[in-house]
Amino acid sequence: MIKLKVEEEALKRQLRRYQKDALPKAVAASLNAVSLAAHKQSERNIRTRFTLRNPFTLKSMMLWTAHPKEDIRRINARTGTRSTYLPLQEKGGTVRARRQRIAIPTKFARIKKSKSRAVAKRFRMRSMGQVGPGSKFFMMRNKWGKLGIFTRRTKKEIRMVRDLSVRSFHLRAKNWHADAVRKFNRRSLYMRVFIREAKKGLGRIR
Repeated sequence: MIKLKVEEEALKRQLRRYQKDALPKAVAASLNAVSLAAHKQSERNIRTRFTLRNPFTLKSMMLWTAHPKEDIRRINARTGTRSTYLPLQEKGGTVRARRQRIAIPTKFARIKKSKSRAVAKRFRMRSMGQVGPGSKFFMMRNKWGKLGIFTRRTKKEIRMVRDLSVRSFHLRAKNWHADAVRKFNRRSLYMRVFIREAKKGLGRIR
């Protein structure tokens, strides 16, 4: 009986130690593993569903890792973005002009005149500066009546670099984030990861 009592007290001490130290670590490690998987899936979704013209979109992706806390209800991990436009791309919606028109870059304004490339530096709005008299850029309508910002390529040739014919346009929902979270936010998956991490923690208890 005395031997059994000693083992019981030792087990209680181990369980208390596990609850205080190993359990929060296992919960945090499990959340981080699942969040990282969802984060990587979000990046894959962006690569396949977007036309990436520069590295900013992927660099804007953020992963906030979980840290062990005695109250495991306060442990959380998050994946998302610091971009201002990706949330709109996620849910879809209407983009409206801040002033009167949206200055949409034409193919001529893009590097190598390719729709998949970024706007050439000289045709970015900040680089263009003031549009009008005394500038290389001016507003006019083409022969089809479309309003735009043009630049003179040669004495006889002018090219539109910005299309000003629309005041708003609709973005289709791409669900790049929701689909990733839905794929990995499953209790069965989390429990498998948690059991793996918990076994690691049990092995470290003395």
